[in-house]
Amino acid sequence: MRVKDEGYSLANIPIFIDNGVNGATLDRPAFNQMNEVIRQGGVEAVYVMNHDRIGRDIIDVHNWLQEMERMGIKVTGEDGETLNFISHERLMQMIEEVQQWVARL
Repeated sequence: MRVKDEGYSLANIPIFIDNGVNGATLDRPAFNQMNEVIRQGGVEAVYVMNHDRIGRDIIDVHNWLQEMERMGIKVTGEDGETLNFISHERLMQMIEEVQQWVARL
């Protein structure tokens, strides 16, 4: 597990799981609880099983990642890839390019 690889103990890391709650919104009980812990300070990183577990709405996820970056918090997936505002910004550009391509069809 990535968390252990980076030298952290799972014993002192809170785990937030929104089982069965639709990921179409970031307004989810465990996600909100996690954000409250983050706002209280002392959080260095957020580890997610898969990046798509953050949320389904690309704009919401983009805004959340931007907030994490401003706070100096690294968001990392199980694959070890750090997801950040910059890579997400490029993804949004790609989505816009696809939308323009579809509009020309």
